[in-house]
Amino acid sequence: MSAAIDEMARRRRVLRAMCAEIAGTEPVYGVDDCSAWPAQWVANITGRTLDMPVWHSRAEAEAMMDEAGGLVPIWDRVLGPAGFGARAGMPRFGDVGVIDTFDFRDVGVIFCELGSAAWRAHRGGVRFLAPRHHTILKVWAI
Repeated sequence: MSAAIDEMARRRRVLRAMCAEIAGTEPVYGVDDCSAWPAQWVANITGRTLDMPVWHSRAEAEAMMDEAGGLVPIWDRVLGPAGFGARAGMPRFGDVGVIDTFDFRDVGVIFCELGSAAWRAHRGGVRFLAPRHHTILKVWAI
């Protein structure tokens, strides 16, 4: 197998394990919420721990987003200095991003195959979404 195929298989295994770990659970803010969970993905895939801001509740997270002007500026301040740049065009498997869900404001996701994205949902673990182009606010190449 080529290195690219091996890497894709590794990413699938890591994502499956991460999804299984939180299946059926409620998020713990600051630990495995919709920002902390993709940050853990980045650490698991790259070996680089991100310096994420810490919040302990949804209200605290929303207050930080309001102060920063949204989730994208928060992620920019974390991912840019860590060496991750924006992806132009379609997200690739393993990229992380912020999408506008309208119902839950901006949320962090891990992009998967065929245009889907894994979101650490507010209830029950992970949900797989098919975000429309206009709802993808920013993507970072991982």
